[in-house]
Amino acid sequence: MTLAQQMQTIVEVFSEKIISENPFAQTAAQGRLTEKQFVLYLRNLKWIFHHNSAYLQIAQARAENLGLKELADFYEAKFREEVNHEKWAEEDLKLRGAGATTSQSTEQEGPLPHDDSILPSTHRLIQYLDEIITINPTLFLSYIFFTEYFTVLVGPRFLNNLETKCGIPASTVSAIAKHVEADLPHSAEDMKAVTRLVKDPALAEPMIDALQGSMGRVNSFLAECVGHIQ
Repeated sequence: MTLAQQMQTIVEVFSEKIISENPFAQTAAQGRLTEKQFVLYLRNLKWIFHHNSAYLQIAQARAENLGLKELADFYEAKFREEVNHEKWAEEDLKLRGAGATTSQSTEQEGPLPHDDSILPSTHRLIQYLDEIITINPTLFLSYIFFTEYFTVLVGPRFLNNLETKCGIPASTVSAIAKHVEADLPHSAEDMKAVTRLVKDPALAEPMIDALQGSMGRVNSFLAECVGHIQ
C-alpha cells in the first residue's frame, strides 16, 4: 500500500468516526443544532479558511527556500484555488444577519481583526499548521489532503442533515457546498501529489503523524462548536 493509499484509508475511517461520534455532527444529525452554534461554526470556519490561504503562501516560501521547487509550485497553484474562500463563509454569515462590520470586512488585505468568537481549538489548529510547516513544508500536504478529502466524504451528509433535520437550506451554506463541489477533483489531485512530492521514505511516518495531528485538532474544533471541550 502506498503512502497516499494509507492516508486515504485513515481519513475514511476518521470520517465515519466523526459522523457517528463527534458531538457537532451528532447534534446536526439529531436536528438540535442551534442558530447560535451554527453561526459560531461559520465564524471559525471563516478564520480557518483565511489562514489556510496564508499558510499556503508560507509553505510555498519555505519550500522555495529549501529548493523544493515542485512542492512550491504545488502550493502556489493550491493558493490560487483557495484564496478568498473565507468570503463564502462571510456571505453565509450575512444571510443570518451575523456578517462582519465594516471594520471587519473580508475585503481588506492582511490578517483578520481580533474576534472573540474564535475558539481555543481553532487557534490550536492554526498554531499546529505553523509548527508542521516550520518542521518541513512537505508535511502541510497531509493537512491539505485531509481537509479536502474529508469535505468530500462528510460534506454531503452534513449538508443533508442541516437541511432536513435543522431547517438550514444547503443553498445558504455555500462555505460547505462550494467546497464539496470543488474538493472532489482536488482530493484526487492531492493523492497524486502525495505520491509525486513525498519522495523520501523517511517522510512517511511524519506525514502520517501530521495527518493524525490535523484530524485530532479538527475533531476538537467541531466538538467545541457545540460546547464540548476535548
